[in-house]
Amino acid sequence: MARIRTIKPEFWTDESITECSVSARLLFIGLWNFADDSGSICGSSRQLKALVFPCDNFELEPLLSELVNKNLIIPFSVDNKNYYYIKNFTKHQSINRPSHPKYPKYEPSVNTQGVLTEHSPGETETETETDIDTLSGKAEKLPDHNHIPYKEIIEHLNARTKQSFRDTTKDTREHIKARWDEGHRLEEFKKCIDNMTMLWMDDPKMSQYLRPATLFAKGKFEGYVNRVITKKEMQSRRGEML
Repeated sequence: MARIRTIKPEFWTDESITECSVSARLLFIGLWNFADDSGSICGSSRQLKALVFPCDNFELEPLLSELVNKNLIIPFSVDNKNYYYIKNFTKHQSINRPSHPKYPKYEPSVNTQGVLTEHSPGETETETETDIDTLSGKAEKLPDHNHIPYKEIIEHLNARTKQSFRDTTKDTREHIKARWDEGHRLEEFKKCIDNMTMLWMDDPKMSQYLRPATLFAKGKFEGYVNRVITKKEMQSRRGEML
């Protein structure tokens, strides 16, 4: 039976939420109702659609992908069965008398293709007996800051922008480290740089933002990494500069 869950006012203005489609936001709320009290839920898109959107005719996979890409849910598998974990679920839901778990409990060591972040919409500090921070990566041996590839990231940025940023600058390192803490890795930094260089490099107004403080900023980085630049968009931007 679905459980009563709460929605905090902060949910509606949270950046990771507002960057999702309206349907994905509704799905996210629906998952709260049907997840067990540890925040786990089945990983079958067919079953989830039957639970949350029983009367609607559309594919659920793109919406689930949106939530995964925003680190709002984390896919994991146990005994070859797929599940999702709702990030920081027990922080933004009060669970006074937890029911017996219906699904396996998510642990950072469990096989997962998701990434972890330190932020979740509308979270508070006193709503749960179990602090989910211990499950979301802070107790994990990730990341090892001694192995953050600052130099390789900045060298890639300099090669694309023809700039001379230094990988030893404190502000630059803080931005990179913050995103690394969230679980992002070298290929994502390179993709962020490649995407935005392609879009902004030839634009005199935007090229100035091809810098670490902008590209690796909290709340912006993931959007840049997942940016899909269409041929039409590139042609339109070139036309504006002519």
